Amino acid sequence: STVKMHTRPLVVGCSGGVPAALAFATKHLDRLAAVVLIGGGADLASVYLDTELTDPAARVRWLPQNPPSEQRERFIRTWLEACTTDPFHTAAAIPADRVLVIQADRDRIVPVATGDRLWQRLGRPERWRFHGGHTLLCWRLDGYATDIASWIDAKVQTWPPPPGRP
Repeated sequence: STVKMHTRPLVVGCSGGVPAALAFATKHLDRLAAVVLIGGGADLASVYLDTELTDPAARVRWLPQNPPSEQRERFIRTWLEACTTDPFHTAAAIPADRVLVIQADRDRIVPVATGDRLWQRLGRPERWRFHGGHTLLCWRLDGYATDIASWIDAKVQTWPPPPGRP
């Protein structure tokens, strides 16, 4: 017997894969029905500065002659000006109706504020909030597999979009 293979025009990014998924999606919008982003954030400079993965003192040493808050803001601003592939920028290009965001409400690896910033930059698409932290979200993700697949199937069934809409 012949098995018919179905391809699904989607991209999924989890944690550190979210920036790559968004960068890819911006280049292939005409081919994507769905984008699923799990445990990601926008403004990677802030993620870097605020993550609990490493000791903050080991990551950045601020100059003693300037207030650390001013240096921090300058660092973030310079990063965002230089890195056009940061999710802060790429998220704005993705139509919100094609996006599902799954985030932990107590994430300290990809801080909640950066996850909220990503969701806002995406145009406030559908968002599922998981009670817990980043690691637990990733460990328990298989428990959401059926719901995620159903969400994806619903998007794929309405693909491609009507003419004149990317």
